This record gives sequence, structure tokens and C-alpha cells, in this order.
Amino acid sequence: MYFKNLANISSAFKLDPAQSSHIATVLRLKEGDIIELFDGEGLSCEG
Repeated sequence: MYFKNLANISSAFKLDPAQSSHIATVLRLKEGDIIELFDGEGLSCEG
């Protein structure tokens, strides 16, 4: 999942409603599932 300011994340963040909806309805992920975040500039992490 694309996340614009990945370098600025310290430990936790909240998804906005559109991101949450996309994860739940399109990707059909549930609480506890692991997603990969990336910024398009080479940084990525799992959460």
C-alpha cells in the first residue's frame, strides 16, 4: 500500500477513512493481517 510520508513514521499511525475502506473492502484484509507499506522512493515496511 502506498504511503507518502513513510520516512516520517515513528512507531504508529492512523489510516484515513479512504485507506481503511480500501483495505477492508477491496483487499478484504482483517485486523491482524500484515500489509506492506511503500513510499515509491525505495522505502518499505510491514505493518
